[in-house]
Amino acid sequence: EERLSLIQSTRDVLPAERLLVAGTGTESTRGTLQLCQDAAGAGADAVLVQPPAYYKGAMSPAVLLDHYRAVAD
Repeated sequence: EERLSLIQSTRDVLPAERLLVAGTGTESTRGTLQLCQDAAGAGADAVLVQPPAYYKGAMSPAVLLDHYRAVAD
């Protein structure tokens, strides 16, 4: 995937002491979890997670909290 290739390429040229933050928002919690794991494997030190947007009308505070808790675990 292009995102992972970009993360790997960036990690290759970025000095080791510099943090690499990767954007990992997708349309679902499941997809975000997978991309976070893949980003870590590609060299990301941290991730920037957006709320899922596909079901924007269903994004209540409780649903968003569940999403971020799942990603944080």
